[in-house]
Amino acid sequence: TYTASVNPAVEAEIEIDNSADITYDSLPGDNTDDERDYTDSDDATVTAASPSITKDVINTSNDETAGTDLAIGEIVTYEVVITLPEGDISGAVLTDLLPSVPGILTYVDSRVTAIGGNITGSALALNAEGSNSGQSTTFNFGDLENAIDNTSNNLDQITVEIDAIVTDVAANASGDTLVNTATFAFDQGSVNDTASVDVVEPELNLTKTPSPTSGDAGDTVPYTLISQNTGDGPAYDIVI
Repeated sequence: TYTASVNPAVEAEIEIDNSADITYDSLPGDNTDDERDYTDSDDATVTAASPSITKDVINTSNDETAGTDLAIGEIVTYEVVITLPEGDISGAVLTDLLPSVPGILTYVDSRVTAIGGNITGSALALNAEGSNSGQSTTFNFGDLENAIDNTSNNLDQITVEIDAIVTDVAANASGDTLVNTATFAFDQGSVNDTASVDVVEPELNLTKTPSPTSGDAGDTVPYTLISQNTGDGPAYDIVI
């Protein structure tokens, strides 16, 4: 049994092949004329660690919608956390894709909120905004290096936030589940994660009832108006 150390400059997710050979013969000593020679070999592969990614909803602009429920016009903030393995991560690009079906989330803003202290080489600085085009926002970090300390923690992480709004368009309707996907790509592969929100809308019903339902000329007839929200979102600025 023997051990070997992975090269500190190893690229994430690269396969490292190692071969072992054995030779032997059929007689003791050096009997090259009469003995038979034998050989065998075997290979083993170790794959360098891969980055990981998580994506979560961390804030919404209306406290009166529950959890990941979003009303029309509400803004949601997503957080993407990339954890890098120790070593080199070349060609690092984060792409966040906002949904366009069944409903639409529209880009508002984005920023890099943290770059771990073990990470060097980033082409983007803290607070840098991503490059947005339509539903896609890209953060091109370039060639990264994560210093070796044999510990995985926030020093090995890059954190990004993306703000998006539920636009007032016909495509957005109560019951729509909107899935947002973040993909972190690098030279050897990619990893991704998703986060979902649900569109909610108010629906007010109004009933008007007289009491009594009949009367003579000159009688006063009172009416009762009852409004009930049967939708799944709050209603505001109600005028009856």
